[in-house]
Amino acid sequence: RYGGMPHIRAAFELPLPEPAAAHVDVEAFGVTDLGRLRALVGQRAREVRLPPERVEDLVLAVHEVSANSVDHGGGGGVLRVWREPDRIVCEVRDRGHLTTVYAASLSDDLSKALGLSSG
Repeated sequence: RYGGMPHIRAAFELPLPEPAAAHVDVEAFGVTDLGRLRALVGQRAREVRLPPERVEDLVLAVHEVSANSVDHGGGGGVLRVWREPDRIVCEVRDRGHLTTVYAASLSDDLSKALGLSSG
């Protein structure tokens, strides 16, 4: 059940655990580096043999989060990419903090339809 901003902050303000992987790509980025990030994520996703449509999905998702870091998180951030036995992990960090969440302003009916609320 959606618990409002306290729930969101608790879930997303802590960084991911440190990777156990032997190799981690660490890339600082700004507005001019988004193409380089897309290329890196695509390359790493193909190396773990993701299907082509999933590669595209992952590249787009990382691009969108990274572009948001440029626009709303202080002008850039850091992308970390690593492999785990059953997945590829992409983490984007920046200096921004959540202050509002769009989902919190949705009507109850729309929140339920989007799977954001079980009540």
